[in-house]
Amino acid sequence: MVLFVSQSVAASDRFRLAIPDSAYPPYVVNSPQQGRYQGVMVETIEPVLADLNVSLKIQSAPIKRFDFLLESGEIDALIDFPNWVDNPDQMLWLDLGLWVEDRLYYALNAPKPPQDIQQLDNAEIITHMGYNYPEFERYFAASKAARIDQYTNAEMLKALYASPRGSRRYMIMDKAVLQGHLNNAAAGQEIELESLFISCSPLKIRLANTEKMRQLQPLMQEKIKQQRDLNKPKHCLAVSQWN
Repeated sequence: MVLFVSQSVAASDRFRLAIPDSAYPPYVVNSPQQGRYQGVMVETIEPVLADLNVSLKIQSAPIKRFDFLLESGEIDALIDFPNWVDNPDQMLWLDLGLWVEDRLYYALNAPKPPQDIQQLDNAEIITHMGYNYPEFERYFAASKAARIDQYTNAEMLKALYASPRGSRRYMIMDKAVLQGHLNNAAAGQEIELESLFISCSPLKIRLANTEKMRQLQPLMQEKIKQQRDLNKPKHCLAVSQWN
């Protein structure tokens, strides 16, 4: 039966994954010199698909179009977080064993930061356009904190660098994403930052609810489990204090 299912899936031979049009380093990195996408997520799923005779096709798109592309059948999967969506238990997911550690960053020349996110009155929070932040949404909805949307990670950092002196401006970003950006930053763009641990969330792939994906998901999941420990978010054990 497994052999029959594998052959059925392989007949379609493509897995169309949508990523943000600014990519999502270090999970997905656009490498023009290599002529292909790279990164932790690609390195996880590409060999698994190859074993199933399915090729990975990555296409970039604005995040706000992700749901439309999935529902219209133009893609098979997208990068997502279960805590970003309603009724995640009713959706089809691929667990990659990857965890995102969101932190609240501020520049050292800023006023003394809040000791927890309940002290964010009159703060400006730099966010990524199209991203959800469950821990902060009630503050944005009540206008207790202002959301400053930026389209790319580079623009988010630029907005933080340009913080007016004395302003209560902070930035939400995954620790690994920030480190990847700083590693590639040009000389002279460094900034001293401190951060407050906010949350740790599993980064997963949400699949279209199609017969093809229902067949492919258990085959991929089993192979990924053989590669990774999906139960221990080893890099998300931070405590909620500034460091």
